[in-house]
This record gives sequence, C-alpha cells and structure tokens, in this order.
Amino acid sequence: MEEFREFKWFLKDESLEGSPPIQKAELENAERLDVVDLVVSRYGLEGALKVMERVLNDMRKKNLVEEIQKLRLTSS
Repeated sequence: MEEFREFKWFLKDESLEGSPPIQKAELENAERLDVVDLVVSRYGLEGALKVMERVLNDMRKKNLVEEIQKLRLTSS
C-alpha cells in the first residue's frame, strides 16, 4: 500500500505534451483502477505508458519500467 501512495505522490507532478498533471485532490482517495482510468483518460494509452514509466523510474522500480518497455515494444 505504501508503494501505491508513493506512486500517486510522484504522479501528481507528471505532465505530458501540454496536458496538465493530475491534481492531488483527484488522486487522494483514488484506488488503483481509478488511477488507471485517470491516467489513461488524461494522457491516452501510449501517453499513460510514458508517464507510468517516468513515475516508476522516479521510484527506482527498474524491473517494472522494463516490463512497460516490453509492453510498448509488443504493442507497436
């Protein structure tokens, strides 16, 4: 649960190509699936993957970043 709180903490500062970051208030009580919906609706699927990659890098979750990179390679 602590890692999810950390993920949301980093996420509130991420923006992509002119899209503003997701507000702290939107993330505060959001559960995992709510956060997925917020990220995908804000940035689109490809943008959501980029943003999640950045957040996970900030969290030093290299193994998860590699998994996202594999997903991006197989989806193109």
